[in-house]
Amino acid sequence: MAKKKIVPIELYKLTNVPIDSLIDKCIEITTRPMVKVVNADGVTSDSQSESPILETKVKAAPRRAILYQKFLFLVHLIISRCSASKDNRIQLHSERLKNVLGNDYDILLETLCEMNIISMTTEYAVGVHCRFISLKDWRVHIEPTINIKVAEYLSRWAELTQKDVNSYNESEHIELEVKIIDGRAQVIKKGEKIIGEQEQWLYDMYKDSLSYLDLKISKDNAIGYIDSLFTNRNTHKYHHCLHNILSFDKKNIKITSIDKQDRIYHYLTYLRKDLKYLFNLKFQLDIANSHPLLLCKLLIVKYKLDYNILNIIYNKERVEVCDLHNVSEQLCNELQDKGLSIEKDVVRFIYACSKGMMWDELNNSFPEYSRDEIKSNAFALIFYNPRNIARYTEFGKKFMSVYPNVYAAIEETKDKTRLPLLMMKTESTLMRRILTKCYLQGWKVISIHDAIVALDTQENEGLEPMAIKRIINDVYRAVLLHPTVHIDEFPLPAV
Repeated sequence: MAKKKIVPIELYKLTNVPIDSLIDKCIEITTRPMVKVVNADGVTSDSQSESPILETKVKAAPRRAILYQKFLFLVHLIISRCSASKDNRIQLHSERLKNVLGNDYDILLETLCEMNIISMTTEYAVGVHCRFISLKDWRVHIEPTINIKVAEYLSRWAELTQKDVNSYNESEHIELEVKIIDGRAQVIKKGEKIIGEQEQWLYDMYKDSLSYLDLKISKDNAIGYIDSLFTNRNTHKYHHCLHNILSFDKKNIKITSIDKQDRIYHYLTYLRKDLKYLFNLKFQLDIANSHPLLLCKLLIVKYKLDYNILNIIYNKERVEVCDLHNVSEQLCNELQDKGLSIEKDVVRFIYACSKGMMWDELNNSFPEYSRDEIKSNAFALIFYNPRNIARYTEFGKKFMSVYPNVYAAIEETKDKTRLPLLMMKTESTLMRRILTKCYLQGWKVISIHDAIVALDTQENEGLEPMAIKRIINDVYRAVLLHPTVHIDEFPLPAV
C-alpha cells in the first residue's frame, strides 16, 4: 500500500525568537520554587495560632519535545488570529485551549507574555468573555512545516471551534444551512423557521453576485503591491493587509453568516478599504451617517412630521457646518409661518443627518477629537448605551446642550426597546429592498452593511452610480428619510 503523502502546513513563526528560547523560559517558569503553608487552616490572627509550616515544592520540567509542538501551534494560532483582526485584539477560549494543549496552556501564554511577545489583559468573566490578547512582536514569517502533531492540534482546534459555533444558540451570528424540503434544497437559518421563497431568491442572487468577486491582478502581484506600501513590515497593519490577500479564495467566496439583525457577512465585509482597489469593484455607494439618519425616523414619529413638513427641511440647500445654527433658526421660522412649532434642535438634527453632515457637525463641536473618536463616543455614549451615563461625560454634556430634545427622545426609546438592534434591523430591511430592486434589473451587486457595491462584470457594463443612487433615494424616501449618498470608485493603483 502506498504511503499517504504528507502535505506541509503553512505555519506562522516568530522570526527573531527561536522556539528553543520559548521552551527554556517555559521550563524556568514551570520549575520556579513554590512556597506553600502546609498548616494554613491552623494559622490565625489570635494568640492560639500555630506557627506556619512552610513547604517548598518544585514542579517537574515538562518534556522539551512536547513543548516544541505546543509552542509551534500556539504561536501560529496567535499570529494568524491577530493578523486577521482589524485591531490586533483577539480572544482565545480557555476551555478550548485546555482541550487542545492540556493544563499547561496558561504557562505557555505566561511564557509568551514574559518574553514580551504578546500582551494579555487580566480581566475576564467565566462563561462570558476571555482575556484579550494582542501580538507585540510582529517580526514574523510563514514557513512550510511537516509536523503531524501540530496538524492534529490545528484540526482539533478547528473541530472544537465549529462545535462551539453550532451549539451556541445565543451567538451574534447565525450560520446558514441547507435542508431538503419537499424535494427542494432550501437555505435556512439554524434554529429558525424555513426562509420564504422571496428571501431564498434574494440569497440566491446575492451568492451569485458574490461568485463574481475576483482580484484584478494575480495574488503574487497583489502581495508585491502591499510590500511596496510598507518600508517597515514588522507591523500589525502590514500583516493584516497581507492576511486579507492570502486568505482570498475565489472558489470559496460565499455568505459566511447572517446575524440576528439580518446583516449579511462575507469576505468584503472585513476587507480593508485601501485594498478594495485590487479587486474587480466598479463603484461603491455609502449612505452618509447612516445610523444617525435612521434615528431621524424616531423623531419623525415622535413629532408627527409628514412629507410636507420634511420637504421644507430636506429642500434647504446644504451649508457649511458653522452655519448650521443659523439655518436651523431659519427653518424653524419657515415652519412657524406655516403654523408649525418644532423644537429647534430636532430640526437641526434632521437637517444635518439628511445632508450627511452629522459627523462633521459633531467634529466641529469637539475639535479635540478625531473623526473616528467622535463616532466611537457618539455610539458608545449617546445612541447605543442602555444606561444614562452620557450626562456624566464631557462629550455627553456637550451633545445634550446642543441636542436636548433629540437626546431625550433617544433615552425614551432606549427605555422601551433595544435601540442598537432596532437600528441595525431597520438598516438591513432597507438594504434588502435596495438589493431586490437592483437584482430585478439584472445587476451584480452586494451590500456591506450601509453600502451597496457594484462589481465590474459584463452584466454591469454601462451601469452608472446614479442608477443605484436613485433606487437608494426611492427606498429611503418611502419611509420619509432623505439620505446623502457618497460614491467611491476603485481604479487599479500603480503596481
